[in-house]
Amino acid sequence: MPLIKEDDVSQVKERVNLVDLVSDYVTLKKAGRYFKGLCPFHKEKTSSFMVDPDNQIWHCFGCGEGGNAYSFVMKIDHLDFPQAVETLAKRAGYNLTYLSSPQKKKETSKRERLYKLNEEVLNFYTARLMKSKEAEVARNYLNKRGYNQEIAKFFNLGYAPNQNQGLYRHLIKKGYKQTEISELGLINQSTRGTRDRFFNRLMFSILDIKGRPIGFGGRVLREADNPKYMNSPESLVYHKSQVLYALNWAKAEIVNENTAYVVEGYTDVISLYKAGIKNVVATCGTALTADHLIALSRFADKIVLLFDADEAGLKAASRVIDFYDQTKSEIYVLCLPKGMDPADFADKEGSDSFKILAKKAKTLIEFCLEQIITKYDPKSPKSIKNMLGQSFEIIAKIGNSSVEQEYLAQIAKKMKLPVDNINYDYVGYGKKSKNVGARHTVPLQNSSKDLNPQQRIEEQILGSIIGKPDNIKLLKTLIDEELFLSEINRQFYKTIINNGQLRVADIVDKLDNVDAKKLASKLILDGKSGIYTKNYLQELANRLKELSLSREIIELKSELEKINPVSDEKKYDLLFKQLIELEAKKRDLR
Repeated sequence: MPLIKEDDVSQVKERVNLVDLVSDYVTLKKAGRYFKGLCPFHKEKTSSFMVDPDNQIWHCFGCGEGGNAYSFVMKIDHLDFPQAVETLAKRAGYNLTYLSSPQKKKETSKRERLYKLNEEVLNFYTARLMKSKEAEVARNYLNKRGYNQEIAKFFNLGYAPNQNQGLYRHLIKKGYKQTEISELGLINQSTRGTRDRFFNRLMFSILDIKGRPIGFGGRVLREADNPKYMNSPESLVYHKSQVLYALNWAKAEIVNENTAYVVEGYTDVISLYKAGIKNVVATCGTALTADHLIALSRFADKIVLLFDADEAGLKAASRVIDFYDQTKSEIYVLCLPKGMDPADFADKEGSDSFKILAKKAKTLIEFCLEQIITKYDPKSPKSIKNMLGQSFEIIAKIGNSSVEQEYLAQIAKKMKLPVDNINYDYVGYGKKSKNVGARHTVPLQNSSKDLNPQQRIEEQILGSIIGKPDNIKLLKTLIDEELFLSEINRQFYKTIINNGQLRVADIVDKLDNVDAKKLASKLILDGKSGIYTKNYLQELANRLKELSLSREIIELKSELEKINPVSDEKKYDLLFKQLIELEAKKRDLR
């Protein structure tokens, strides 16, 4: 990280309260000297996510993730390290110093300027909607939809005037360059000149999760115009595959309801909001992506997809199965009555009817299986085989045997076949396929029962010395780093030995390996750190040496078995003597 001054990295970390930071994403409760909550990185019902306010360390004993404030922000917001530092510096109100990094500083400055440019565009559009005479057509449209002025202001709705260069001239007067305006896709340039990208359209402002304007969507006000909807192109600040319309407004209600509804259109969000359903977001003119689901899973355990009840809507829901196993939330599909989109339903039926309908939402797995099963021909062996293959591929994504068995039983019931036959076919299909049956499971790294003896001893040693200078001095004389088989543990041991006087949090920063950082947070938070007596430390060192000797003895015995003691008596005697010496060393350690 050559771009940001090293001291600034430390200063920013000192100014950030980890408990406050994590609380923006996780509901934490005091548990002794720690704070506890449900992990935001995997699905769980019992809290296994811990925050240590003293050492400013966090760790999940369910999925094994852990680290400090930087690693938390990097993980939850999908940032690289420099971006994490910049994010936390802004949070702490700290001005970073960039070392020989004019390019990075220039990019950061450019990003901020683009945010301000978009803010100016938002203000331009919203002012035109409220005050411009020619925006009467847009105001009439809103009134027809039942969107009053309060709704228009809340969602930053606007109007793009029916002028070739209305916005362009305004921005130039405000001091913005043509290249900047063009970069955000606000103008089109051709041999005939420059003109606004959006004109005579109702404008929807797209904001990031922090409430900053990053793009726009425009709807035609004359049905003859095309396309019906037009959106901002990708830019330095706008990435469609990662942005959900209205998430900045809906996130609090999503957390409150523990449910997020996903629709396809801007007006779907607004109509549902008007009807009292406020935990709704929309994709921005693109298909739903894994990044969208991951973003929503930070706020809710349940994600409900509301797609139009047409073939395109059904296909959109089915495509989501491809990244079903990339989110910790359960995904549902809610089918609306034919001929109605979410906005139509909300406008005509209201919130009570919507809530009743929402109870009929089906899990994504169930929905996709129904789509497959309803299309197969029960009289065709080939159709049955294809149907089972497609069904098995979907079920295998669940990653939980008990739940898989439930769905297999449902298939058997619908096909009127013995469930044992379906189970047998499923096992056979899994063996044949390289992809099917590959489980998306969360590795459990919290229990010593999951560790082999070598790993257990190595972690006990590391836990006894992190932040304990006296223990470090003793074990430094007893244990050679080469006794550690795990490369991660070996690096961890070397870092502690070489930086024994540093604070625990600073030692974690010295670890280059992400897995080493996770291990450090685990050892610090599991309550076992530094509780060992000198005699017990000696015993741990002896156990580690004993395990090393045991491996040497096994290797030596294996080699002796390959040698003929008669034909190669000299070599055999030499190895046998070494074996006796190793056995003696091992006995002396007990």
